[in-house]
Amino acid sequence: MFKISGNTIQITRGDTGIFTLAIKSGGQSYDYSNDQVLFTVKRNTNTPEIIFQKEIEYGQTVVIQPEDTENLPYGTYTYDVQVTTSQGIVNTVITPNPFIVAPEVTWEVE
Repeated sequence: MFKISGNTIQITRGDTGIFTLAIKSGGQSYDYSNDQVLFTVKRNTNTPEIIFQKEIEYGQTVVIQPEDTENLPYGTYTYDVQVTTSQGIVNTVITPNPFIVAPEVTWEVE
């Protein structure tokens, strides 16, 4: 299961999540094809450790792979989306929001 409600993302541990990102500026679609856009997940905003990070290419889907979450404890993490323009301007376009790793029943024990 993967769902986005508002800015909260919920994924069942070990599942695949796929989404696209649309950024608007002044009510218009923003072309970020020349910018660096990062989707970052961390335990919380106070820790420097990145759990996983995806660079988002303009017009491409973002794929959260099963291995991104399969070893994480169930719980609520934090994500944000940051744009660094080609001119070096940094803007967090989605401020920190919940990234919930939900329990699963079907998983392989080694």
